[in-house]
Amino acid sequence: MPVRSGSRGQIDMTNDEVEKPGEQATRPERSDVRSAGVGLVQQETVVLLVDLVESVRLMREHEADAVRRWTDFVRVATAEILARHRGVLVKSLGDSLMARFEAVPDAVNAAAEMHRAIAI
Repeated sequence: MPVRSGSRGQIDMTNDEVEKPGEQATRPERSDVRSAGVGLVQQETVVLLVDLVESVRLMREHEADAVRRWTDFVRVATAEILARHRGVLVKSLGDSLMARFEAVPDAVNAAAEMHRAIAI
């Protein structure tokens, strides 16, 4: 639609397109990634974040024991629990882990098993 002058010299925009003299305004086509169809795959991913609660206090009060237990937990979680529930370790930083799963039940079952493993 063209821009036209409203009352008192105000501009009235009735559409976000402006016609140029002698041309008809056309709306640009929206690009659709799905229409490209070049190697795009939709995949659902479940991310599980594991964090050791009160790790600073545990380290301050029982450093050697806390480090040993966390190290043992990370070893069991990555070598056994994630493998058993089709999970992949994405990142391990200090007192936390990030794992990826393809299905929610796998992530939930792994989380429950990790909780039981660390609680011992």
